[in-house]
Amino acid sequence: RYDSVVFVSGFTSEADRLEDQVPEVLAALDDALKNASSSWAQVVKLSIFLSKTEKLDFLKALLAKANALELPKMQFAFVNGFSREPSLLEAEATALVNA
Repeated sequence: RYDSVVFVSGFTSEADRLEDQVPEVLAALDDALKNASSSWAQVVKLSIFLSKTEKLDFLKALLAKANALELPKMQFAFVNGFSREPSLLEAEATALVNA
């Protein structure tokens, strides 16, 4: 946390499939935002790092299903892998903090 901004990062999942990892990662981000006195409504940037073994269109469909594509700024990047296996994605959010 810095002044009125919070950065929550490094959220991954150990579930076997991307369709199981996405809701777990989003739930972990939700908890972190709440603990930081923030919320999804205050997220100004969501960065998602996706394994090169996965399809971006499939991830976007999963995010849309979870109602997570309405954020003002989303950034996607492909990576070769993660330190935690079998993680297929990692998410980071930058958000404003309640006064």
